[in-house]
Formats: sequence, C-alpha cells, structure tokens
Amino acid sequence: DVAANGRIVRHLGGAALGAKNPPPPFRPGLSQSIEWDGTDDIGKPVADARCTVRVRLGLTAEFDRFIGWKSAPPLNYGLINGLAVTPDRKVYVLSISRDAPRSGRSENRLWVMSKEGKYLKTLYPFPASKDPQKLPGVDFLSSEKGRLEPRIYDRVCISSLPQMRAANRQTMAVTADGRLVFTNGWGTELYAFGPRSLMVMQTDGSIPRERLDGPTFGKGIKAGYSHLALSPDQKSVYVAGIAVSL
Repeated sequence: DVAANGRIVRHLGGAALGAKNPPPPFRPGLSQSIEWDGTDDIGKPVADARCTVRVRLGLTAEFDRFIGWKSAPPLNYGLINGLAVTPDRKVYVLSISRDAPRSGRSENRLWVMSKEGKYLKTLYPFPASKDPQKLPGVDFLSSEKGRLEPRIYDRVCISSLPQMRAANRQTMAVTADGRLVFTNGWGTELYAFGPRSLMVMQTDGSIPRERLDGPTFGKGIKAGYSHLALSPDQKSVYVAGIAVSL
C-alpha cells in the first residue's frame, strides 16, 4: 500500500505465481485477492487511510541457472538452434554440434528435457533400440554382422535422414497430437544442395509419414531463420523469416 504522500506503508506480499503452491497469503493460480488490515509493516495502524495499491509484475528477465550443465549423461550442446514446449511440459531442444575447424563436421541433435532442465532422452540421432518399422523415412543397410545400420546421406553433417542437413536457428512448433514441426538446413546456402522443406517428427522420435521431409519452399536458396506457428485448427503452418533468393 502507498500512502497519499507516496510513502510505502505496507508490503502486502510477493511470490512466484503459477501451478506450484506459493507462500501465504497467496494461493495456486494467477487470480489472487489480498485483504489489508489497515496496519503498516510493523503492525501499527495507518492514520491516513487515503492509500493506493501498487501491483508490479516481475517480468524482467534474470539469470537463474544453467540448464543441463550437469546433466546425466553429459551433453555436448554446441549451438542451441531451436526450442519447443509440448502441452505436457516437456522441452524439445534442437542443437547442432560443431567441432570445426578441426574437421568441419556438424550434426543435428534433438533432445527431450523436463521443464526443470533434466535430460530425459535423445530423439535424433535415433537410438539403436528404435524399431526400424517406426522410421519409414530412414534407409537401413545390413552390415556384415547382420546388424541394421542407417544410411548416412551427408558425410559432413552426418545425417541419416534425407535432406536433414544442419537445421539452423528457428522457432519450432508442436501439434496437439504430438508432432514436432521444424525446417531443415538444405537450401540455406550455396553448398547446401536440395530444397528447404518442413520436417515432421513424432515427439517419441518416430516418423508419422512415409518420409520425414514435408512440403518444400520452392527452388533456389531460402536463407534466414524460420519461425513457425500453427493455425488454430492445426491444419496449416505459418512460416516467417525465410528470405527468397534466385
């Protein structure tokens, strides 16, 4: 409460609001109500009752902690190129691992983490235990020992998926039925041959269609960092941030 002369006479409270239980007198949720008993911070009655209430939201970004810094297993994050949060509060992290200039190689990785930053699993590269029947967009070869091994399409970016070349920075989207939508890295540079296209993957790492790569953005270089958003009915994807060059 702020008195008529602008002096603060009572701090009613402050807390991080949301799903977790905040300290009294707050309750879970964003809708709150607090009753003032007419006293100041030390319990004395406020003589001038002509007071106003000041409510401030702490929306200023402040450093909290490193996410996944001490993860198990330890992760080589490289560059974080995309983040997406699903309705069940899992965080999908798209990164690109770079060890250039030693070898010039780079590869995408897609992890699932909890909202607290705890590592849960890796979606891409696909785990060796993943059923090949759930990966119809991946070509497998049989080794001399009879093991199925994914075909590598790009020796630089170490990609086992067609057109999955070094997906760069972007805003990914997640559908209500659990599909992760993002863009590949083809067609972003002169040496990145092939069309730039939408990529679709189930959030369990499986591929929901015959091929992982979706519709393309046409011929020519399509540079820029893509930002994706779903339409309200989730039947269309809005794309921004891609520059067209012939």
